[in-house]
Amino acid sequence: MMKNFRADESGLPVWIVPAGDADCRLRVHAVPRSSRSCICGLQGDSVKIKVKAPPADGKANAELCRFIAELLGLSARSVKLSSGCTGREKSFDISGISARAAAERLLQELNV
Repeated sequence: MMKNFRADESGLPVWIVPAGDADCRLRVHAVPRSSRSCICGLQGDSVKIKVKAPPADGKANAELCRFIAELLGLSARSVKLSSGCTGREKSFDISGISARAAAERLLQELNV
């Protein structure tokens, strides 16, 4: 992994936190109402993800869960919003993948 991001002492990016052997938490800066859903870079200590859905009625949050699961090759049930329901800064609990594996997949998408 290249170091174009801030990392913790274990070498993991600060935007992903281990939460057990097969679980992790991902910090996201969400941008709703984009022309398409895509991962587009880093924003501070978060991964910046644009989604096509509007923020009304939880549609953007649902699209974020679906899109993150797709990026990581997981089922949609594996990704749950844990904080930031109404704000742009959000945290997602992800089950079924280690923090290191998730970081590697996301870094590939980011071309970092």
